[in-house]
Amino acid sequence: TKGADLAVPKLAPDHQLDEDNIYDLSSGYIERARHLLPKSASDMRWRLNQDYVRDVAWMKSDPIEDGVLQFGHARPTTQQNAHMDRRTGCGW
Repeated sequence: TKGADLAVPKLAPDHQLDEDNIYDLSSGYIERARHLLPKSASDMRWRLNQDYVRDVAWMKSDPIEDGVLQFGHARPTTQQNAHMDRRTGCGW
């Protein structure tokens, strides 16, 4: 985890999640975009609970390396490379 600038949650292929519907809405535009909206599950590591106080307490008490997050390094896109300052490594 040290030096990583990217953390991606990966679900093991043999693990199933019970999806939790966090959008209690039935509007047409919500239904059409449901596949694009963030997902949530009943398993706490995959739950989108929108509770900052709970999230902070949970993040402080549980280990970061839990077998779910995969750490790595982000690669800039070609467009980002075109605008990158070669001296500082910073974009725009």
